[in-house]
Amino acid sequence: MGFIKGSLLVFVSIILLIVLLLGSTFLVLSSSLKYKNVQKEMAPILENFTNDKLNILEGNFNLIERMEDAQKFMEEHCQNESSYIFAEGDYTFVIPCDILNETGGGTSAMVSQGIENIIEQIYYDNYNCKFWNCFKVTKLPFFLISEKAKNYWQDKFYLTLIIFGILVVLILFLTKHKQNTPIIIGSLLVISSFPLLKLEKIIGSIAGDPYLLFIGIFFNKIGSVFWIVFIMGLIFILAGIALKLLSLDFIKEIFSRKSIQKPSKKNKGKNNKNIKK
Repeated sequence: MGFIKGSLLVFVSIILLIVLLLGSTFLVLSSSLKYKNVQKEMAPILENFTNDKLNILEGNFNLIERMEDAQKFMEEHCQNESSYIFAEGDYTFVIPCDILNETGGGTSAMVSQGIENIIEQIYYDNYNCKFWNCFKVTKLPFFLISEKAKNYWQDKFYLTLIIFGILVVLILFLTKHKQNTPIIIGSLLVISSFPLLKLEKIIGSIAGDPYLLFIGIFFNKIGSVFWIVFIMGLIFILAGIALKLLSLDFIKEIFSRKSIQKPSKKNKGKNNKNIKK
């Protein structure tokens, strides 16, 4: 029976380690794909492509040239309006008239505003497809950096949390000394945190050169998640050690009380003689 329990404990621990690795990855993806992070990471990428006149935007248009045309029109339009709205390709651009004062005769501020509009529409677009089906439905896989993707990975993370809870209960049941459970879980958490540091490089080598520029968008929160998982592991380990020490002190206290309460046989004999006398 002990051998079976021990084997099951090893098996469940390995499954838990895999679940922790997956859960940490899902947390990295869902955290990295929040709008502020996507906007911060995507803006310089789109700007570089725009400056090099390489078009990765849907609709086959050059953003710099379009903003130069818009600037000429806005000089008259903005005398009575607060913003200039126009559509190009599959995007709608909202350019505040105040931006004309920031351009200094150029179009850099307008291009930056245009890029922000594009990222916002890509992120919040209503992708009418199941996550993995979107590769076939959409022309460009921009859904991967959308709110839809963030929610998808977030749901997967919550699923791993539920599985994590079930596996912890199983480990608690299978462990002979229950106070060792936090140490086992903490150790697995610490172990699972280290592969995160190499995750971006591994995915980058699989994806290849064309996608290396975009890899950072998905993994910009690796550092934060690593420290969360690592510190949680240390907390579990320390809690387990504390439980072991407390249980040892408690057992010692019980035995010391018993030894005080129960007199020895010799003392019993002496006491009996005294009573007879």
